[in-house]
Amino acid sequence: MKSKFLIGLIGAMALCLMSACANGDVQRVQKAEELLTVNRDSAMTILREVVRPDQLPEESKALYWFCVADIRANTMQSLSEDSMICWAAQYFRNRWLQDGEYEDYMMKAGMEEAFYWWWNDDKEKAQQVLQRQQRYAEEIAEKKGEHIWEVILLRISAELAMRDYDYEHVRDYTEALIHLGDEKAIHLDEVARVYNGMAITYFYLGEYDKMEESFEKAIAHTSDSAFVVNVVRRNYADLLGEIGQTDRAIHMHEELAAIYREGGSWLLVESLYSLSRLWLNKGDKQRADRYMREAEELFETYKETISSPSAEAGLLAHRQVLNYALYGLSDDALSHVQHAMAG
Repeated sequence: MKSKFLIGLIGAMALCLMSACANGDVQRVQKAEELLTVNRDSAMTILREVVRPDQLPEESKALYWFCVADIRANTMQSLSEDSMICWAAQYFRNRWLQDGEYEDYMMKAGMEEAFYWWWNDDKEKAQQVLQRQQRYAEEIAEKKGEHIWEVILLRISAELAMRDYDYEHVRDYTEALIHLGDEKAIHLDEVARVYNGMAITYFYLGEYDKMEESFEKAIAHTSDSAFVVNVVRRNYADLLGEIGQTDRAIHMHEELAAIYREGGSWLLVESLYSLSRLWLNKGDKQRADRYMREAEELFETYKETISSPSAEAGLLAHRQVLNYALYGLSDDALSHVQHAMAG
């Protein structure tokens, strides 16, 4: 009798522990979801503490896989093994179709499902999912007069096309986004971002007049915003240099260098580097060297606080080209000569 009582007591305790563990996992998922837009690293740390995601209640399980996929999608990680996002997307879709609930989750999970198929090289399936989500976005816009999901879907479609170097579809999606009208964009910076992306697309398609037109529209919307000053105008200057508009590119970068110098921005290094390249293209090797020396000295002051391997690699590569232009020597040969002279 006593052994039966002990077995029953142990069973009851086990059930209590399992229930407590399950409740704790549900709370962890909820906490992680709250942190998604604030601190994704912390959200992922909490999700790793979930003991048995497969035993969560359906709603929490769908939210768990949604959070995992959202974090990976927004940190450029592969979703190739996250097949459960397809199940989660179906769960939220069913709830939305039945009760009109979980609209945000339904739309976002559907987009993450598209990324899952893209990462698994099934581009056709990814497009089918995006087209389905586009229909839902249009339905929401018709009912509520809200176009945000149309905007986001077109942006994502353009992003996936850009990853595939499919510039014609990037252009089509972005032009469709622009044709929605500025009043349907999220805010002014969003409009500038759209035109900036459009300009870069036109550059790759060789449509340089349209490239310049798009850059000008981006600047006209919010000429003094940080995004325009730090990204749009710098892209504009760099691409003008790429298409042989060297003098215009130099003028733009000199203006930007003055702004970055006054504001103490490390982007001054980028503009000085660009100016060095542009002056070298014009054949003024001494001026190119002056700009490059200032860029290198300034970069050294930022190395402790800003890690930019790509910028450092670019500076090193250009220094090699510049040394060859100046002295007709490779870096190794120049180093030997300088060492011999010092000796």
